[in-house]
Amino acid sequence: MRARRAAWALAGALMLAAAPATAQGLEARTLPVAGTTRSYMLYVSPACRLPRARCPLVLGFHGGGLRAVSGRQLAQSGDFVAAAARRDVVMAFPDAIASNWNDGRPGIGGGVDDVGFVRALIAAIQAELPGVDRARTYATGMSNGGHLSFRLACEMAGSITAIAPVAATLSVALSQRCAPVQPVPVLNILGEQDRVSPYGGGEIMGGRGMVLSAAQTLAFWGRANRCTGAVSETRAGPVTTRRYSRCAGGVEVRQISLADGGHSWPGHPGARFLARLVGPTSMSIDATATIFDFFGIAERKGRP
Repeated sequence: MRARRAAWALAGALMLAAAPATAQGLEARTLPVAGTTRSYMLYVSPACRLPRARCPLVLGFHGGGLRAVSGRQLAQSGDFVAAAARRDVVMAFPDAIASNWNDGRPGIGGGVDDVGFVRALIAAIQAELPGVDRARTYATGMSNGGHLSFRLACEMAGSITAIAPVAATLSVALSQRCAPVQPVPVLNILGEQDRVSPYGGGEIMGGRGMVLSAAQTLAFWGRANRCTGAVSETRAGPVTTRRYSRCAGGVEVRQISLADGGHSWPGHPGARFLARLVGPTSMSIDATATIFDFFGIAERKGRP
């Protein structure tokens, strides 16, 4: 067990080392919540500062396991700011307390009320920026941050418009109590060679809880969104896309499985030796662009 925990910590360290050194346009912010000062990075497209704008808000949640991991790291490793600069969007990259989100897995996140924090964060950003569209708030995240995105869909379906977890299947613990109050579109991006969180389900590296398989996770969200159609499947090289049809409210449930991917952010390569611990990084898709497309946040046309 000790060796597995060390491997988990080293994998996180390598993911941090693979991130670029800087990211232009990010502003460091703090927010007092329940007697604690929480921190986050904020990116605001210029057009979104106008009161009459109708810009979506995207929340990006970093992975967990190390003291050094942060929202800035996710913003940089996923190249989110460069992608956001081509769109009219507001993005927030919060920091977890002690670098672990309370995502619904027993023993992860130290009992911190991160759902309450997310509610407060959304309210604060909406109050500061009247141009934020209150009907379009999205959540994505990597690993532990992906698990938190699942939890937000379970508990904040009235406030979270859609989610896109990466390198995370639904935890067994959360699946037993997840009951969204309304349909929530879900995009789940997974690497079939993930050596941290098993694609086929089971225990996460380091004893960090049990997860459903990719197939079980897709089926869960099909049921949660009351999808009555069959699952369609398309293949393009190493990329397999599965979709449920005829879901309540017209929402989409989609899962992208990458035969050449591991526990990493597809389309943004890290250190070459990282694959030994977490599996390869797929370059078959750009996860960041794919997520923006799923959220319906298109690039600007005809102007910078």
